[in-house]
Amino acid sequence: MDALEAMQRQLQAAFPDAEVRVAPWRDLNHLKIEVISPSFAGMKRIERHRRVHAALGEWMQRVHAVRIVARTPEEAQGGEDGSQGMA
Repeated sequence: MDALEAMQRQLQAAFPDAEVRVAPWRDLNHLKIEVISPSFAGMKRIERHRRVHAALGEWMQRVHAVRIVARTPEEAQGGEDGSQGMA
């Protein structure tokens, strides 16, 4: 199992009701992580990101940069980007 698969499985275990995607963003040290979960309802962006960071645990120390998009299913359908201004 490669690192991206391992991260995806770890996130899926932490967010069992979620749709999770982990992909290289620029290279393998820069990742885009998308988690779409109803558990994010009512949370501020920083709370969502903290939950994703916590779920990744030690993986966060091995990656140089992570772009996190954490949305509810309703936000994902409406085209809202949970990153709020992140390019």
